[in-house]
Order: sequence, then C-alpha cells, then structure tokens
Amino acid sequence: MPTNKLWIEHTERAAWQSVQALREKLTEAEQRAERMAPPVEGWQKLFDALDTARESHALSGETYAELIRAALDRLARAEVERRSLEARPSSEPQRVPAEIRPLPARRPRRDEGSAWNTLSEIETRLADLPDLDPTEIAEIAADLAALARRLRPGSDLDDDD
Repeated sequence: MPTNKLWIEHTERAAWQSVQALREKLTEAEQRAERMAPPVEGWQKLFDALDTARESHALSGETYAELIRAALDRLARAEVERRSLEARPSSEPQRVPAEIRPLPARRPRRDEGSAWNTLSEIETRLADLPDLDPTEIAEIAADLAALARRLRPGSDLDDDD
C-alpha cells in the first residue's frame, strides 16, 4: 500500500498541535484550580480578611459567599460611578455637593409660621433639583423627607386656631 509523505507529515503536525493545545488547557486548568483553592494555611488569613472587610466597610452577608458578593456589588457600583465622573467633560467645573443646612429648631405644632417656613424650605430645595447630579439628589430627597415629616399629616395650614 503506497503512502504519501505529505499526508504523513500533515497528520503528524496535526497530532502535535492537538497535543500542544491539550497541554495548554491542562496548564490553564491547573493554574485556575490553584487560584480557587489556596493552601490550607491560606484559608484562615482569607477568612480573617473577609471579617475585617465586613466590619470596616459595613458589608452585609451571613456567609462568606454573601460577603464576597456584597463586596463585588459595591465595587461594581463604585466603578460605574467612577466611569460616569470620568465621562464628564473636563471643562465642566466640579460641582460642590449641595450644602446640607440644618433644620431650624422645632416649633410647636399650632405655629402657623412654622408650617409656612417648612413649605418655603421644601420649595427652595425642589428648585435646586434640576441642577444636581444623582448623588446630590439623594441628599436633597432625605432633606425633603425630614421636612415633610415636620409637616405631619392632619395639620391644616389654613387653620386659624
């Protein structure tokens, strides 16, 4: 039976390429397994670091997997915020966060002026909303909630009592 020398060379070359590809995949799999399973003495250091991160960064999660997921979620949010800040044109001046003004001292409920002052503060803060970025809007929303709470449902501004 005649054999073609070129066919034999092609077959050998294909076989060696397959062997090389399998060796590379095996090496990658071994490296990944090593990264996923640190040595036994490394586990305690890893758990200690996760416990420290839980306390210092106020991360939530009962298991270490949940703790890692919370850290990764926070990292992803920070990355999105960083990208949005970088996307701003450099010619645009940096915005100073909205000044948080302390609420005036609480006045008696029947004080008509107090309700009107509160409404005036709410109107002022609502007027600032279109010029703010999303992080500043969250601060203003918290201020508005506190002001709205001072109004208390059931108090009538038109009462002359």
